[in-house]
Amino acid sequence: MFSVDSFYKWTNQTYLEDRYYDMITYLPHGTREYKNLDLYEQHQQRQEIPHLYSFVLMNDQEPVNCDAIFAWKEQYVEYYNNNKGPYKNKDHPMPLWAYYIVGHKELNRIASTNEYKSTDVDILEYFLNLTTDKTFASRIAFGGIYKPIIVHSELNSKDIAELSDEFIPVYVFYHGLISRDWYRHIKHESKPSIEKAINPKRFLLYARSWTGSREYRLKFIEKIVQEDIHHCIKHNFHCTDNEHDYHTFVPENLKWIVRNKELENYFPEEQIDSHASANINLNDFNTTGISIVCETIFDSSKVHLTEKTFQPIAVGNPFIMLSGAYSLRTLRRYGFKTFSDCWDESYDKILDSEERMDAVLKIVKYIAGLSRTEYASLYEKCIAICEHNQKHFFSEEFENYILNEYTNNFKMAFEAQENDMFSGTWWFVNHLMNNVHKTNKFGEHDATWANDILNKLKERDPKRFKNTLTNYPFLTASNLNIRS
Repeated sequence: MFSVDSFYKWTNQTYLEDRYYDMITYLPHGTREYKNLDLYEQHQQRQEIPHLYSFVLMNDQEPVNCDAIFAWKEQYVEYYNNNKGPYKNKDHPMPLWAYYIVGHKELNRIASTNEYKSTDVDILEYFLNLTTDKTFASRIAFGGIYKPIIVHSELNSKDIAELSDEFIPVYVFYHGLISRDWYRHIKHESKPSIEKAINPKRFLLYARSWTGSREYRLKFIEKIVQEDIHHCIKHNFHCTDNEHDYHTFVPENLKWIVRNKELENYFPEEQIDSHASANINLNDFNTTGISIVCETIFDSSKVHLTEKTFQPIAVGNPFIMLSGAYSLRTLRRYGFKTFSDCWDESYDKILDSEERMDAVLKIVKYIAGLSRTEYASLYEKCIAICEHNQKHFFSEEFENYILNEYTNNFKMAFEAQENDMFSGTWWFVNHLMNNVHKTNKFGEHDATWANDILNKLKERDPKRFKNTLTNYPFLTASNLNIRS
């Protein structure tokens, strides 16, 4: 089983250690700003040339957010002006541009301007003007010998499609792996049971957070109250989230705006703990029957399944999902069974999020209206499915499926890199020499690292070396001592 740290360590050792890559994570986990980018703590201390590396961004925990990535450019300027480097530990290798620009400013790394004729071109301003928000992220922040890789955990993603011309995507079912570690003890403590059919509360609903991509949850809770089925749902309503009060909160998507400002009055007695993602409160699941899973992503075309989905699976309870379309199909692809023999699961194919929500609400209302006998009979039909899902979740088969898929995706990414001759490093050097220094004669210091990189590249990847000289002819026209 994989913890967060062991997953990163395994990724680094299995795919990157012998390929001259540095793995970039977000620290603290779950954050997304430029200041949170950090080289992996267990970074392999190599004695090779720092600028020979390429980069892998581990965006596996949270959904990919292009707006957050595109904000790095503006955020970097603030960091530069405050004499801060791009990563928390500046002793680690970093992109060539950062080494060059930060060193130029601080005058303690590279004295490059002393080796060239004076120029009226400001290095930083030139590259800020040259790049878009996206190309700043890919060619500047993550510029390397090869095009950068982004590891992610979402399917059918417009964000990944938007980035795929500058980053090479690698998909991994991250939360499927991590949840197995978080919930590993549960298989010894909870089993599917028909006894749960007698619980007064038929449903468990975790929806503590309701801002950002989760803003749809307030609307679902309002609909539950409107349909007068709140009495059979165990839920602890929170009036505030992220310093917002729902009484005055205006969602980004106005279709989720709520008009009932007394929702807290319908869930007064329940105190349930849904705060810690890595923990399961067995009492919540043992005193209810069916989980209504409110995923992080719902109002989107992407499928991004998290530990929320695996909580009812781990304890052996049935579930209905408020998530992206085709989430159930995704689970079935990984060997799980869903509940189409027990209720209508056509909601999984509905692309419109409002219609999908209403379809889920219809199921909840139907089950809430069943007599005790009818409900017990329905629940009994779910038991065999729950037993299969719990067993499969903790099986080596499930883990191996994820890892084999991850390995194949990395293999395809490396093949794509080999066929893509773009290099953030040489793109940067090309502009630096031709448009900033305005010469094809490298200064002594710069010629040293450029020669070292090219000669090492020739030794390690002759095809890439040859294509680099073809695609960046200024290198052969320069004063570099490139071994033939």
